[in-house]
Amino acid sequence: MMRRLLLCVLVCLGVAAHADFDAAGWVERFRHEPPEAYDGGLAPAVSAELPDFTVTPASPGEHLMRVSLPFAPGALADGADVEVTVDGATMPAGLRVLTHHPGKPRWVRRAIVTFLHTFDDDRAKTFRLVPFEQAPRESGDDLQVGSLTLTLDPLGVTVAWDNGETWRADVIAPDLTGGYEPHVEVIERNLHYLWARLLVPDAEWPRIIEVRADNLGAVAVQVHVQRRLDGDAYAPNLGWRIEADADFDEFPAHAFRDGDRVKAFAAGRTVSFPIAPLTRKGTVSVSGSTLEYLRCEEGDETPFQSHAWRRAAVVISNGTAYNALLEPAHTIAIDAAHFDTLYGSGQEPDLTPWPELAALRDYHRDAIVAAALRGDDYGNVTSFGPGSDAGVFGMNRLNHCPSIFE
Repeated sequence: MMRRLLLCVLVCLGVAAHADFDAAGWVERFRHEPPEAYDGGLAPAVSAELPDFTVTPASPGEHLMRVSLPFAPGALADGADVEVTVDGATMPAGLRVLTHHPGKPRWVRRAIVTFLHTFDDDRAKTFRLVPFEQAPRESGDDLQVGSLTLTLDPLGVTVAWDNGETWRADVIAPDLTGGYEPHVEVIERNLHYLWARLLVPDAEWPRIIEVRADNLGAVAVQVHVQRRLDGDAYAPNLGWRIEADADFDEFPAHAFRDGDRVKAFAAGRTVSFPIAPLTRKGTVSVSGSTLEYLRCEEGDETPFQSHAWRRAAVVISNGTAYNALLEPAHTIAIDAAHFDTLYGSGQEPDLTPWPELAALRDYHRDAIVAAALRGDDYGNVTSFGPGSDAGVFGMNRLNHCPSIFE
C-alpha cells in the first residue's frame, strides 16, 4: 500500500511539473523567423552589378553548388530571381533571400544561390549571375525534391528515393514524455534543394529534427536535443540509428576521439559524419543493414547543462564531401569588393610584391581558424597557440569581416 501511494505521489508530481511546460511557447521560441529589415526611409541604388564568384570543386563530376552572396543596393530587387552562367551556358538556380537592405525600395542584401554544375576536372571556374524574371515558387505540403521524398515524425526521418529504395533514421535520445503536438516548417524550398525541420516540444527532452536534401539524392539529417531538467549533468546516449535497404560494408567500430574521419557504404551510397571529428566524441558501428552513430555516450562525461542543447548529424550522399555546415565542401571565393559595399570592410590589397606581408596575413587568417575549439565545446572561438589546440578558456567575440574565415 505504501509503495503504491509513493508511486502515485511521484507520478502526480511529474504531471504537475509537466503542466507548467508551455509547448506552444517553446515552438514559438525556436521556430525559424527570418529577420526583418527596417522599411522606413529610402534605399538609393548604389550598384546594379550582380556579384560573381569562383568555385574550386572538391572533385570532378556533377555537384550541387550553394553560395551565400552579398548584394549591393540596386543589384537585386525583392521578388526577382537569377540564373547562373559559365562557359557560355546558363543554368537555372534557386534563390533564398536571407536579408534585405533597410529602406525603400526593397533590395536584397544577402542571399543563397543554389544550382547544379558538372566539372570535367578539379580546376576552378568563375560563375556569373544574370537577372531572371521570377520563376514559379516550389510549394506544397509534401517534402519532396528531385528523386527524394522525406517523412518527418517525432522519432526520426524516413527517406525514400523514386527507385523504391527506402532508408529509416531514428533518433537515439531519451524517451519523450509525450502528449505535445509537433510543428513542421520549411526553411528553404526550390527546384534543387529542400530544408525542413520538425519541432518536437517536450517537458524534458524536446528536440528539433532537421533535414536538408537536394535533387542529386543526397540528404543530411541532424537532431538538436535540449535537456529541460534542473541542474548540471552529463549527456546520455545521443545520435542516430540508420536502417538501410542493403547491408553496410563491414568495418571495425570507429571512435572519433582523435579527430579521424570515417565513412560507411551501403547500396552505392556514402554515409559520413562531418561534425563528429571536430567534437572528438562518439562512435560509429555497423551490423548488417543497421548503422549506429553515437555523438556522445552515457559515461563519456559530455557536459549537458539545464536547458542546453546537443546535436548529432549524419549525411547520406553519392560520395560528395560535406563540411561541418552540412554543405558540399567546395572552395568558394568571392571578391572582397562585394563585401565592402555592405560592410565597409575595405578592399583586399594586392600583396604580390611583398610576399612576407602576404605570408603574415595568411598566418593571421589561419590563426583565427585554429582558435576554434575542438571537443565538447566545438564552435567556441577561444585562443590561439602555435602548434597546439585552442585553449578551453578565452570566449573571444570576433567581429571581423566574414572573409577572414574563408
